[in-house]
Amino acid sequence: MGAVARAGTLEAVNSSKLPPDQKQKVIAKIDEVTKDFEDGKIDGQQAQKIFEELAQGPLLPLAIVYGIDEQHIKNSALPKEEKEAGRLALERASRGIVEKSIALATIRDIMAPVTIQGPNNQMQMKQQVTDEELRQFFKNAKTRADEAKVPNEPYKVNVGDELSKAIDTALGKPPVSAAPAVPPATGEKK
Repeated sequence: MGAVARAGTLEAVNSSKLPPDQKQKVIAKIDEVTKDFEDGKIDGQQAQKIFEELAQGPLLPLAIVYGIDEQHIKNSALPKEEKEAGRLALERASRGIVEKSIALATIRDIMAPVTIQGPNNQMQMKQQVTDEELRQFFKNAKTRADEAKVPNEPYKVNVGDELSKAIDTALGKPPVSAAPAVPPATGEKK
């Protein structure tokens, strides 16, 4: 959790497509954990637990979903309506995963058409994705969200809150009740 880990994480956050308020929240939490580690409030074993919680939780797969949208969905030849329906399916599946109505283990199945298995069995986004692979990705997400009875409405995951929850869980802190993510206001960009 020292300066090197912080620098790499900050670079990833700053180059991400997260909204500015979420970037600020994530960076503040990273700075807090880095300072606590440097001050000895978090030891190496606790830092390892944080990395494990992040690796096993929903944040990394959800980050891949954001990346797929930016790199592949936005630039695909799919019609606008199909992209919007697909994004809604992805938002619903993300909500189900965050709210635990969809098992985290199923994310590999949902994302199979657009990811490959990387080092340490981690999912990595494919560099090239076909429109048919995107359609299957959308279908997988919609099917899981429908099965879990996730509301058919837009939903944005608050990455900063989810990061805080993961870190608190790793450190054995009681969960802090964050305000639930809310659907975007009418007319707000998804």
